[in-house]
Amino acid sequence: MSILHKIQPGLRGKLSLFMGVMLFALIGIILAIVLRLQRETLASVAEQEVSRFLRPVETLSLDVDTVVENLIRLETLRLRIEQHERDFKNEQPDYYQRYFTENHINQAEREFRRQIKAGYRDEELSEDRWEVYRSLARWFAFNPRHTPGAQDTYEIRRHALEWKIREEFDYKNRIAIAFQPLDLARYRSESITLGRMIRFDTRDAAPPEKRRSAINSFVWGQVPEFHGAMDDIHEPFQAGEPMIEPLRLQYETEQANYFLVFRTLYRNPPVSERARIVKEVLNADAPSIWKQYAIQEGEIISRLRGLAEAIRARREKLRAEDPPTPIPRDAEILKLYAEYATEIQNRRQLVDEFRIQVFEKKDPVFAGKLEDLNALRDELQQLPDDATEEQKSQILERIGELKKVIDERSVSFTREDAVADAFEHMRDAALYYDVKIPYRPDQNLYQKYGNDPGLRRDLTYYRQNLREWILKPYNELYANEYRVGWGLLAMTRSEAEERMFELDTTPLRELYDQLLFENAAGFTRILMDETESRDRLIANRDRLLDTALSIGLRIIFLSFLLSGVLVAVIQRIIAGARRVGQGDLKVRFD
Repeated sequence: MSILHKIQPGLRGKLSLFMGVMLFALIGIILAIVLRLQRETLASVAEQEVSRFLRPVETLSLDVDTVVENLIRLETLRLRIEQHERDFKNEQPDYYQRYFTENHINQAEREFRRQIKAGYRDEELSEDRWEVYRSLARWFAFNPRHTPGAQDTYEIRRHALEWKIREEFDYKNRIAIAFQPLDLARYRSESITLGRMIRFDTRDAAPPEKRRSAINSFVWGQVPEFHGAMDDIHEPFQAGEPMIEPLRLQYETEQANYFLVFRTLYRNPPVSERARIVKEVLNADAPSIWKQYAIQEGEIISRLRGLAEAIRARREKLRAEDPPTPIPRDAEILKLYAEYATEIQNRRQLVDEFRIQVFEKKDPVFAGKLEDLNALRDELQQLPDDATEEQKSQILERIGELKKVIDERSVSFTREDAVADAFEHMRDAALYYDVKIPYRPDQNLYQKYGNDPGLRRDLTYYRQNLREWILKPYNELYANEYRVGWGLLAMTRSEAEERMFELDTTPLRELYDQLLFENAAGFTRILMDETESRDRLIANRDRLLDTALSIGLRIIFLSFLLSGVLVAVIQRIIAGARRVGQGDLKVRFD
């Protein structure tokens, strides 16, 4: 014990050791944080660099996918028309049996031919090529995606149709040009179909010398980590719960370090982006008033479900009469439609109430304007039947003035605006794109929507008028394009009504996954060689460690010197205390 006692450090050594250990720990924590932030920053920068080149390529892939989807929808509609004409070849259909004729899709066919021609080529699309595309698309009209016996070949046939359409878009050459500025020896990207088949691989666009690089030598299926990552993003999609956040993975070999990113590619951004926002908000850990909105909306959904069932029952009763009674001639069903429209308006007002709560803290003036607008709308709705035109016009004039003020504020489309817009318009956008097939699809439409208040007004106007066409059941087969926008009407009013009921009566927490699943177009896989970045990080780490060690040793030496002064002071205090204990009251403690 005497030997151990001799080698134990004294007070001075203990103090300097304690200070040194604490400082070393502090430096170590700071070093770990700095290195982690550097690693995340490097990965983020690399991902952004690839995405900058990948975005136009993804847009091109979505253009091709949209053309294929529109061809399938066109042939599906044609098949329904042909079936209807066969069913009523020798008899006149009644009010409930009327359907589109072949003339309805003749103009649409011309527009879709222009859509393919607009892909890249200058010459007109030949009749022979068009018939080839039609015949390939027609198989899908007979065999929808989940048809028993067709599931195994569905994705293979769709992939083959895409390859045909790509020739019209000069797909391969445009991809090669798009990726020319990117170092294809360090970055590799692939677009993958829902059936896990390769659409494109940047390896094919790389020069021969870069094609032999390590990153381009990987065979994806032979790397368990890569294959597992594909499963991790594909299986949730198969289960009807598509992922909205990218899947990221670090992968290391003896020679290199890689960073892998998987993300799901969605078509139809006006629908899929809104569904993504709603899912993101409702599933976030952070509190949000929109979660409360989803609960309160449930009461409206319940009432809409009851009205939908009542409308269906009344419609079937009218149809069973002899002769069948047309819907516009029945006051009872028209009243049900009016009640349904009122519930839709109640849902919009509920969104406005929550929007006001969001802006009350961030922009109280704007929130006040929204509240005033809602009050005026209520006042207009509650006017008695005998109200004069002057009373109505005064309220409408004040509503117009408030809308101008609100529109001026709406030039900026903030995150809060996008969230409120998603909760209000997700169903309307889904209904619109199910009922109408646009002649000029635009993959950047949602982005333009956020930047252009005029476009927001126009699209909202079209969507609301489409609902009005459904809920004022006076024309089964025609909707004015000036009011509902340019495109092919792909459903009759009754068919659109059923889709509207389905969307309006599905709770948000079920609907967003359903819409994302319906609009999924494939997956994008990005592989980045981070070996150079890793080497720089290691060099930075070593340099920081050397610096930290140097500083730490200096601090220990300094603390040793300072602790000597501190120990001397403590020793004087202890000695003085002993003298006081011995009766010397003249001791001074400096």
